[in-house]
Amino acid sequence: AQFATDPAQVKPLLPPPHAKLDRRGPALVEWCRGFLGGFGLASGAASAHLPAEAEEILGDLGMIAGTRLAGDDDETSFDEVLAFVQTAVALLHRHVQAAQRAAARSVH
Repeated sequence: AQFATDPAQVKPLLPPPHAKLDRRGPALVEWCRGFLGGFGLASGAASAHLPAEAEEILGDLGMIAGTRLAGDDDETSFDEVLAFVQTAVALLHRHVQAAQRAAARSVH
C-alpha cells in the first residue's frame, strides 16, 4: 500500500524509534533480507531490464543484509542506514516500473 501512494515514503516495519538499537539494528538487517527475497521472487522478467544503478542498489542492500547492525552502533549511523534503505527502495520501485514498461514494449 505504501508503494501505491508514494514510494518515497516507504517505511520498513521495525521496532519503534524509542526501542534500543540492539533491537532495531537486527530488525533492519532482517527487513533487508526479506525485501531482497521478495524482490527476487516478484521482479520476474523486469529484472532483465534493470539498469546498472538498480543492480548497484541491490548489491548495497545485500551488503546491509549480510551485516550485523548492533546496539554498539550509534543512533546517527542507524538513521543514515535507514534513510539509505528507504531511498534505495523508492529508487528500485521506479526502476522496476520502468523495466516493466520496457519489457511490455518488447513483447508487443
